[in-house]
Amino acid sequence: MRHYQIVIFMDNRGVCRKITVKAWVVASLLAALAVLTAADVYLAGYYLRYARLREQYDNAEKDLAARKAQLGELAAKAAEVASGLSRVTAFDAKLRAMIGIDHDPDAAKRPSEAADKAKDDPFPSLSQEISARRLAGFLQRLRTQASQAEVSRQELMTAVQAGGDMLSAAPTVWPVEGVIFAEFGPRASPVTGKPEFLRAVEISAPAGTPVHAPAKGKVVSAASEPGVGQTLAVAHGGSFTTVYANLQNLAVKEGQSVEKGQILAQIGPGGKLTGPILRYEVRFNGVPVNPKRYVIE
Repeated sequence: MRHYQIVIFMDNRGVCRKITVKAWVVASLLAALAVLTAADVYLAGYYLRYARLREQYDNAEKDLAARKAQLGELAAKAAEVASGLSRVTAFDAKLRAMIGIDHDPDAAKRPSEAADKAKDDPFPSLSQEISARRLAGFLQRLRTQASQAEVSRQELMTAVQAGGDMLSAAPTVWPVEGVIFAEFGPRASPVTGKPEFLRAVEISAPAGTPVHAPAKGKVVSAASEPGVGQTLAVAHGGSFTTVYANLQNLAVKEGQSVEKGQILAQIGPGGKLTGPILRYEVRFNGVPVNPKRYVIE
């Protein structure tokens, strides 16, 4: 069997030491060294590939985050436009109702189709996955709605020119600042608890709060009625009349002309069940209608 000798010199005087190593041991060491070298080369290559992939992944993640942020901003702007379009649509419906070219009492309550889509679509919410394809469709619907709004605007401009007197006579503002205590429509009576139909809107505000004219007109009635205190009725032209109950300190008298925003009276103390409230009624051609239909300011 072949052997190998390793000579180790101990110092400069020639003293040495010989170590005999069998051939298979040397071969095993060389093989182990070769395996370790190959493993180092493989691991180095693997690490370099991993580093490149990691860098690509980080860059792709940053790019995706930037794209999501841009698309999210676009979606938020689209939702804002949809909200504005909804307000324009409601304003359009109220103007139509006031100048008599739209007799649908619920038209002002319905939001535009684009606004409905904005609420239902997941685009404005960054908590959900944003789809560019669906956003493009959403924007297309907005463009369609905007075109329809432009046609409606031109139609309204023509109608307003012909019905300007009616528009100026419409009660487009609330007569008092406060909180709506009871809405127009069916309700349970606060006194008896029985069903009744409230022909007005009851607005809660502190006693003494000024009540203003919602449009120019003429006082046609100023009286005091049992159960509702002092009352006023103002004819505004264009078939509109507004009626006010639970007042005190009347500032106008029957037959007097008033301007929009002029103080008519103050809210009275009210009853034990409701407290100080203003009962505000709007009549069109003598028929009570929901005041909210005409309020645009």
